[in-house]
Amino acid sequence: QGSGGSGSGDVDEARKEIRILEAQLEHSHAAIDSASTRTDCLERQVEAERKSKTELEGRIADLTDQTDELTDALDAEKRARADDAAAVEAELTEARAEVTQMRREVDRSTTVAANRGQSEQSHLRERARLEGEIGTLRRTVARLQQEKEEGEGALEELTLDKEALAEEKEALQDALEETRIDVETQQVELEEARMELEEARERVEELEVA
Repeated sequence: QGSGGSGSGDVDEARKEIRILEAQLEHSHAAIDSASTRTDCLERQVEAERKSKTELEGRIADLTDQTDELTDALDAEKRARADDAAAVEAELTEARAEVTQMRREVDRSTTVAANRGQSEQSHLRERARLEGEIGTLRRTVARLQQEKEEGEGALEELTLDKEALAEEKEALQDALEETRIDVETQQVELEEARMELEEARERVEELEVA
C-alpha cells in the first residue's frame, strides 16, 4: 500500500511537470508568434523606409540637376545682362547727351532768331523740328530704361528660383537624414526581433525534446 501511494505521488508529480512543460511550450509558441509578427511588421517598415529613402535620393538628384541647370542659366543670363546693361547704359548716355544737345540747339535757335529778326513762322518751324527730335530721343531713353529694368527683373526672378530650389533641396536632405536614422533604428530593432524569434524557437525545440 505504501508502494501504491508512492507510485500515485510519482504520477501526480509527473502530470504536474507535464502541465508545467505544456504551459512553457504554449508560452514559447506564443512568444514565437509575437516575435514573428513583430519581425514581419518591422521588415515591412524597413522596406517602406528604404523605399522612401530611395525616392528622396531620386528627388534630391533631380533637384541637384535642376539647380545646376538653373545656375548655368543664371550665369549665362548674368553675362548676357552685363553685356546688355553696358550697351544700354552707353546708349542711354548717348541719348541723354543728344537730348541735352538738342535743348541747347533749341535755345540757341531761339536766340539766333531773335538776333536776326527771323520771321516768327520760320522760327516756330525750326523749334518744332528740334522739339520733335527731342521727343523721339526721350522715347528712346524711356525704352532703353525699360529694357534695362526688365533685364534686371529677369535676373532677379532667376535668382529667386535658384534660392527656392536650394531651400527645397535642403528640406529634402533633412528628410533624407531623418529617414536614414529611422532605417538604421528599425534595422537594429529588426535584428533584435529576429534574435528573440530564434531564441523562442530554440526554447520550443528544447521543450519538445524534453
